Amino acid sequence: MLAKSNASFLSWLFSPIIYKANEAFLNGMKSLAENNFNPVAGFYHYHSMSKGFEETLNTEKMTLKSYFYAIRTALCANWIYKNETIPPVLFTELYSIIDEKYHVTLNDLIYLKSKHIEKSTEPVSDTLIKLVKDIVAENESIKNNLINKKPNPEEFNTFFLKTVE
Repeated sequence: MLAKSNASFLSWLFSPIIYKANEAFLNGMKSLAENNFNPVAGFYHYHSMSKGFEETLNTEKMTLKSYFYAIRTALCANWIYKNETIPPVLFTELYSIIDEKYHVTLNDLIYLKSKHIEKSTEPVSDTLIKLVKDIVAENESIKNNLINKKPNPEEFNTFFLKTVE
């Protein structure tokens, strides 16, 4: 999963919530993940998800939860394109790639989501809906410009042998 840059596994690995860990092993895994991250695999995972979530925007199916799925996945794909690194797990850390004018509105929506059930159908501003659509469109236009990076098997073998010794 690590060699294939599995996005779900990477989100777990870089989560700020750690219940119990062997620090040396965890740091070694993170280093391995960062050194061998394949932008193509990560981008396509998030981009395909964001396109699916985008379909619910401005429909009766849209909830606050589905809006955040749409914007988070769109931003993660965009982050990978712009930075060629694993996207941050914390949503607000993705703000650096969008215009500052959206930060307060998104923070207000996060607060609103925290006060209601996730399936809340509170309205989302047209500006924020357009933001997602614009990011998805940008991602669609640049998807063929990504660099496909292969994992380094020697680095994985070295880490594995060091771990089992």
